Amino acid sequence: MGAAAMGKWKADRNRKSIVILFFLLFFLYGCFVFRDYGIGVDEPVERRSSLITWLHLNPSLRDVVTDTVDFSQLQPLGEYQDRYYGVTVMLPCVAAEHLTGFTMPLSQVYALRHFYNFLLFFAGCVFFYLLCRELGFGTVLSLVGVLFLVLSPRILADAFYNLKDLIFLSLFIIGLYFGVRLIRCSTVRNMAGLAFFSALCANVRMIGAYLPVLCLAIAFVKRVTEKQACAAGDWGNDAGLREAQSDHGAGLSVWARQLVYCLAAGILCLAFYILFTPVTWDHPLGRMREIIGHFSDYSIWNDYNYYMGRYITREEIPWHYLPVWMGITIPAVTLVMAVCGFGLETARLAAGVFRGKPAKGQGADNDCWRNRLLFWLLFLLPVIYVIRKKPTLYNGWRHFYFLYPLCCLFALFFVEACREWLGKKEGKVKKAGLCCLWAVTAAGFFSTVLWIGRNHPYDYVYFNELAREWALPRFDKDYWGVSEKDALNYICAHDNRERIKIFLLTDFSLPLLSEEDRSRIDRVGTMEEAEYYVHGYHAGALGGLPEGSEGMEPWYQIRVDGYPVRTVYKRE
Repeated sequence: MGAAAMGKWKADRNRKSIVILFFLLFFLYGCFVFRDYGIGVDEPVERRSSLITWLHLNPSLRDVVTDTVDFSQLQPLGEYQDRYYGVTVMLPCVAAEHLTGFTMPLSQVYALRHFYNFLLFFAGCVFFYLLCRELGFGTVLSLVGVLFLVLSPRILADAFYNLKDLIFLSLFIIGLYFGVRLIRCSTVRNMAGLAFFSALCANVRMIGAYLPVLCLAIAFVKRVTEKQACAAGDWGNDAGLREAQSDHGAGLSVWARQLVYCLAAGILCLAFYILFTPVTWDHPLGRMREIIGHFSDYSIWNDYNYYMGRYITREEIPWHYLPVWMGITIPAVTLVMAVCGFGLETARLAAGVFRGKPAKGQGADNDCWRNRLLFWLLFLLPVIYVIRKKPTLYNGWRHFYFLYPLCCLFALFFVEACREWLGKKEGKVKKAGLCCLWAVTAAGFFSTVLWIGRNHPYDYVYFNELAREWALPRFDKDYWGVSEKDALNYICAHDNRERIKIFLLTDFSLPLLSEEDRSRIDRVGTMEEAEYYVHGYHAGALGGLPEGSEGMEPWYQIRVDGYPVRTVYKRE
């Protein structure tokens, strides 16, 4: 092996070692902190939904009754109110319970679900790195892209307990990876990967169906335009066009083959979706119409959002709800770079339309501009839909967290554009510009890491530096009640009596307490009987204490950036 080859081999080995070390450290972080988070209000509902689905698949369990589950009291799937919510991805957790005879303590059940949720996000981050490499970024820029994704406190915290939106985000990334590969090369492997993970996306949230539609549409247009370019003899150095040249002269067969291929991919995706959604098995088309109708007009939710200092119903959600929530909760550096990157890509795509060919910098001789058109559409279409249609949204912008990986890609495109522009400069200007670019990016990452370190495990209350002081008193904070566990633990640690009378609006955090502490808690039915009350600052609490709170005084507070997230009231 020559010196040059040896040097290249060592460089590749070092890069792989850095990537492995990066993901190993992130994995260890998840292993250390997954027990730090409480239970969100949706988690017991999600577990019940997965148990009902498991019972539908295993009818022999109907008579099983244990300390943690009573299958005899569960509704049939066809009669269940939340039957249209897919839970296929969470069924491995129920399978783990099944292996123990459903005797696993609830504390371990929820710990398992939190760790499993993190594993899915971890896989999504690995595929995001692979996606960045597929787009042509080097090792360093690809890892910077993963840091954009990971170092968002709300996303990182929800990765442990948000069993819907973060699972959707993770699956969306994996499906997008296969979609980009499909655009580059139409193979059965890429088609199957896109169909499989897109179907899982749609099973979690129906909006996931738009991912394969856009990917297949762009792949189809690519093949057609390649045929036209080959007919004109204008295929230059593009490998895809060279491949298409071998098909030139086949007439409409290229159109027909690609059309059949896209239809087959769509049918495969639909087949996977039906397979993953047991409620559709008895009447696939009819059930799918019901599902689409159910989520297109979701009027069952009648709670409130605390938005810009007032409580609003689902009918009052303004057009700017999604952009504002994104603007105040995405880390400042990522937000600014993503906005600049989106503007840059919009300008490039517009220039390409007016010129009739990809603009300079868009990769006129490869699939780069098609990929960026895909990302642009994937981001813009949902935002326009929310602004124009104003669908039912609640609890921040979590329903659209899947847009965040696209924001990270736009931020990465901006970093890439700055590097290319500075690379054309000479001397001190080039050196100073690159140092400034990396210093700003590193400072943004470091600032976020410090904030997480100060406020963990309440990362989910993050507001960025640009809006923090304004947003904290005007928006929902712990809207899922995840901090309730720590408040209850504090009461039990500072009150050693055998009976502690607590008034709780919900009890989903109790399983995470020790058995001894649970036995000491006497959950009373009215505030008048209570010695303690745990109050959250979110729309569900409607800002005030329940009736009968006279004599209750603040005793302990969980605070983030100086604002209370949860307060324990004690009767003096």
